[in-house]
Amino acid sequence: MAALRKSIQSHKNNLKALRILLDEARFEDTKIPFSAITMDIMTGKTTVIKKGKLIDGVLASASIPGIFPPVARSKKLLVDGFVLANIPAPELRQQGADFIISIGLEERPNKNFQNGVDLIYYVESIKQKQLDKWAIAESDFHINIEMTKFDATHFENYEVAIKHGYNIAKKSMPLLVKKLEKINV
Repeated sequence: MAALRKSIQSHKNNLKALRILLDEARFEDTKIPFSAITMDIMTGKTTVIKKGKLIDGVLASASIPGIFPPVARSKKLLVDGFVLANIPAPELRQQGADFIISIGLEERPNKNFQNGVDLIYYVESIKQKQLDKWAIAESDFHINIEMTKFDATHFENYEVAIKHGYNIAKKSMPLLVKKLEKINV
C-alpha cells in the first residue's frame, strides 16, 4: 500500500529563496517589530512567532496546508496562519499595536461546482469571509483588493495581480493619510 504524502510540494525551493532573502536575520533584529502568524494543527490555536530566525517563522507562516508540509517548532506542528487568521488584526492588537492597517483580497468563489473539491473550496471561502469580517472590525484602516479577475490557484498572472494590488493600495493612501492625521492631532 502506498503511503499518502503530507503535501504536494516540499519546502526545498522555499528554503533556498528564504536563505537568499533573510540569511541569518532574527525577529529581534527587525527595525519595525515583525511577527509571523501561524496555526498549530495539533491544538487548533493561532501561534504568533516573534523570536528566533526569520526563516523559521516565515517558512511556517507560508506552509499552506496540503500544498506545503507543516513545520515542526517547539513541540508544535505549524501551518500558515490564514487558516484562522487570514487578517491577523486581533493578534496584532494583543501584541500592542495601536494602529492596524489590514489588507484583504476579495475573491468571488465559483458557485459552479464541478466536483467535491470545488464544493469544499466554496464552503471554505464562505467561512474565511466571515472570519475576515471579524478581523477587519479590529482594524483601524482596511484596504480591500478585489481579485475576482484572478484565480488564486493559478500563478501565471502574478505580475498583473501584484500591479493591480499596488494600484489599489496607492489609491487608498490619501484616505489613510487623512485618518493618520486625525489621530495624531
